[in-house]
Amino acid sequence: MSKKFSIFIPVYKESNFLANLLDSLIADPYPEKEIFVVVDEPTEKSLSLAKKFEKVHFIWNGERKGKVNVLNETVDRSTGEYLLFLDSDVLLNGNSNNFLETIASGIKEAEIVEVKKEIMRDSFLARIVSYDYLSFNFTNWFFSRKLNKCLGLNGAAFAIRRETFLSLGGFRRVIVEDLDIGTRAFIKG
Repeated sequence: MSKKFSIFIPVYKESNFLANLLDSLIADPYPEKEIFVVVDEPTEKSLSLAKKFEKVHFIWNGERKGKVNVLNETVDRSTGEYLLFLDSDVLLNGNSNNFLETIASGIKEAEIVEVKKEIMRDSFLARIVSYDYLSFNFTNWFFSRKLNKCLGLNGAAFAIRRETFLSLGGFRRVIVEDLDIGTRAFIKG
């Protein structure tokens, strides 16, 4: 029997990519999944998505509660053994029919799985971010080979076992919550 995924997508106001991401996740054939979209300060555009995606659990916050707070609160509402965190601007590869099964296979061997990402370099800022991402990934890859552990992760898309997430105390209120939880997992072993 498949272990259940709880998928979390935090949004501030609205996202131009959210509908595509939700279409991909709903179409994914993995049988056991629940999807949570938490929107701080929703716009009319984001509110209209609830009608189109009835299988998705939308949580609306009239004021900004912050990414870390809404993720920790929503994890408490969820029931999945695997927790998948996706930023609202993530686009799944068109060939990702078995996206969740691929992650489920990886997480059987590890407690945390970082999803392979590609940054769209369509602006100056995106190019700078891609260079930063490349340097982070190279450093992480190098040390993970030497230590046989992952030093940290980039939080745009990653999965973690529920028991691991809870044993780490969830996300802390820091600016780089993804790197923080990855580093705490590394230290804990």
